[in-house]
Amino acid sequence: MQNNCILFNLLMLYLDYNVVFRLFSSRILQKMEFPKCQTSPIVVKNSIELLAFDGVGVAAVNWVVEVEPSEDNESWLLIALLSLSTMQPDNVVIDWLKTIQQRAKLAEKPILLAIHLSPLILTQPQERVEFLRTLSHFADSVILVAPLKGEAPAQTLARLPQFLVDMIFRPAMINLDCGDLSKRMKPEAAFFGCGVQQLSDESSIDDMSVPMAEIRQQWHDSYLPFADVQSMLACIGGDENISLEAYFALKEQLQQSHDVFKLVNKEALSIGMSVKDDCAREEVHIGVLFFGLNFDE
Repeated sequence: MQNNCILFNLLMLYLDYNVVFRLFSSRILQKMEFPKCQTSPIVVKNSIELLAFDGVGVAAVNWVVEVEPSEDNESWLLIALLSLSTMQPDNVVIDWLKTIQQRAKLAEKPILLAIHLSPLILTQPQERVEFLRTLSHFADSVILVAPLKGEAPAQTLARLPQFLVDMIFRPAMINLDCGDLSKRMKPEAAFFGCGVQQLSDESSIDDMSVPMAEIRQQWHDSYLPFADVQSMLACIGGDENISLEAYFALKEQLQQSHDVFKLVNKEALSIGMSVKDDCAREEVHIGVLFFGLNFDE
């Protein structure tokens, strides 16, 4: 009988301890902060839906300046913004890519994946090509954006959507629109480069050699091999005094064969001319999207 009492008292002590411990643990866990799967931030600017993977992407979205701010959140295009500095396997990135791909399919809208890669990773051309081909499964076009000297990754990513916003929505001498982008867009890897033409440089005004040299150098710095290009979309930005000479000079440059690219079909080229209020009077800014890169030859 005495042994039974002892066992009963021990059982009650155990139950009391267990209840107190669970209550204490529950309160502690409620105060602790655990990493959570964040929903991809989505912002619509000038009818382009921008999707950021992380803080770098959010900063890139903030860098994009709307031409005419609108309360209308309707969009015709999705652009996903991704910056990678390491090549460690990350299922979170893959899951995010699958999520935005599904979002685009449900919305029946095209999606571009703008990607910034650290110059310290994938330094072999074939590595970069294979990586871009792998990502192409998740978007209608995967666009590698070349980083400029002294530029933060967020600024690099922001240049692509800003280019499209300026090209389509700014006042222009030669307008390009959503249809031009859809027409030139190809499912293979793509590249976006940019350059600046100083109008005071009389030696290169007529041939646009300076900005083309900048773009070719960006191509080299991005560790990309020579590629046949299926189509191009370009835009010239300057003040209201910009002339058509720049248009024809750029067109001639892009239709030529260069050491890093060759346009397969010279007619698969669209060039716009937009007026930028923030552009210096003696500068012409060039942006070029190279679609459908074929590295096999």
